[in-house]
Amino acid sequence: MLKPLTSFRFFAALAVFFSHLSYFKEYNYLEWLYVHIFYEGSMGVSFFFILSGFILTYNYHDKFNPLNKYNTSKFLISRFARIYPVHILTFILSLPLLYKAFLESTLITLAKAIPNLMLLHSFFPIREVYFSFNGVSWSLSNEIFFYLCMPIIIYFYNKFNLNGLKPLIYIVILLLVATTFAIGFSDSLIKGWLLYIFPLFRMIEFIIGTLIAILFIKQPINWNKYQKYFTLFEISSLLSLLIGMYINNFVPTTFHYGLYYIPFMSLIIYIFAYQMGRISKLISNRLFIYLGEISFSFYMLHQLVIRYSSYIPGIKSSPIILAIFSFIISLFGSVIIYSLYEVPLRNKIKNWYYVIFPKKRIIEHRKVAR
Repeated sequence: MLKPLTSFRFFAALAVFFSHLSYFKEYNYLEWLYVHIFYEGSMGVSFFFILSGFILTYNYHDKFNPLNKYNTSKFLISRFARIYPVHILTFILSLPLLYKAFLESTLITLAKAIPNLMLLHSFFPIREVYFSFNGVSWSLSNEIFFYLCMPIIIYFYNKFNLNGLKPLIYIVILLLVATTFAIGFSDSLIKGWLLYIFPLFRMIEFIIGTLIAILFIKQPINWNKYQKYFTLFEISSLLSLLIGMYINNFVPTTFHYGLYYIPFMSLIIYIFAYQMGRISKLISNRLFIYLGEISFSFYMLHQLVIRYSSYIPGIKSSPIILAIFSFIISLFGSVIIYSLYEVPLRNKIKNWYYVIFPKKRIIEHRKVAR
């Protein structure tokens, strides 16, 4: 288990939480804080996509050779079980917030629900569709697309050695830069969707995560003689991100969508995957790991909590109290959802594999018996 990377999932979710405190802009004493720091928390989604590619490759790099219906089905059912139950729950929790939309345009609202429930809404270049119901669920639409591509990606990687993959690395980087330039400096009305939402573009981050994992697995660096300096390496990787945030005003806003923060996050993931520094040890304790484990529920719940909390008269009068209250409710809510709903339902859905392929359970039991 890559414990520090599990813990980082919570910090990424927390960054996204801060980015959704947009009401801070309405207060002069909080506007600078939101515009220059909290708003950049949306980069947490980039971190999720890169980390997802890294972790899945790390865990499944030898599971799709050969590529067949058994290992592919087991993987996809496992990933479906990971995200869909919480998606359904938060979809239901979002419905009361849309009662006016249902009254004013019932058919249109129901039509938006179809791609949302099918996790296809990020493919639609319409803000009211890809941010429908629980707004943050658009990223799950991307993730499920990545999962569908994952077995083929790993199978492809296994056909080449690391040197054979280097041209692919250069192509991915070139495509990312070229596409961002082409779209970023156009007058397209949908470039926000193309650069921030569209699964094919965001998949480049996922692929970068998979390539970093392949590099980590197949050509790890022997850091033993530098171990006493590794804490410094970890601090430097984190500082690089902070410096990047500080100088981001000199970078066109367009590049903040999916290009600018990739090098910083990739460096952090790669360095902390070695788990050799003191910061790694610090965030590898049980508390941080648990926070990382509940981070998905926290991520899926937090925006709904912020929206509901804004209706509470005694709380919405103070933006800071509203933020603190929303954080506490989101945190405790995610603990409950994770323990009583997410994990139990995930385990039940994973057993669907053995319903579809009953002989595989017998075979696996025989292997364990041996």
